[in-house]
Amino acid sequence: STWTISTARANSPTHAWYANDIATVSDQRLISPTIALPGSENPITLQFQNWREIEASTGGCYDGGILEVSTDGSIFTQVPDSAIFAGGGYTGTVSDQFGNPLQGLLAWCGNTPRPFTAGPVRVDVSNYAGQNVQFRFRLGTDSSTSHEGWYVDDISVSSCSAGNDVIFADGVDGP
Repeated sequence: STWTISTARANSPTHAWYANDIATVSDQRLISPTIALPGSENPITLQFQNWREIEASTGGCYDGGILEVSTDGSIFTQVPDSAIFAGGGYTGTVSDQFGNPLQGLLAWCGNTPRPFTAGPVRVDVSNYAGQNVQFRFRLGTDSSTSHEGWYVDDISVSSCSAGNDVIFADGVDGP
């Protein structure tokens, strides 16, 4: 794995996680600490910034990055498709040529125009409410061309409480 802290393309303030898109077959993994998701708040959202220069193919990916989730720390499953992404979903399918271990999966690949201009990726993880989870970022590469790689920054999990609306607690409404 080439995941490391980098200052080359940080969104804020000065560091980002970085994996190099190398020219050999690899399965590079960055795993979060365990996160206790609240059980009574909705929605629960994982959000992160990402910048990439990852080898694309016509209509898909030769190399690609994916997001996975685990509730037991050992079995990780891919966040399945752009249906649960509120923004920044996968951009193509990983080719079955040249040995990429993520072949056939939807992934992020290609280039973002400038660092972090595409906006954050937002993933609804409300299905895991009340559970302890870990997230895993995986970059799979094949045996051909290398590119700069994948930067991930500003990773956060947030939720909303369904508490009382104290703004209008006295019954006063606006004009």
